[in-house]
Amino acid sequence: QRVPAEGEDPRGSHEILIALAEKRQKKAARLKKRKARGVGGRNLR
Repeated sequence: QRVPAEGEDPRGSHEILIALAEKRQKKAARLKKRKARGVGGRNLR
């Protein structure tokens, strides 16, 4: 069993990547919600 060195992140690299992906996903979802408008927001011909 490997133990992380002093001052290093105890999480594995894969777990860090997962956390980053989740953070990005939340940010994207928030931006999408903020962008959403009612029916008047679209240009209808």
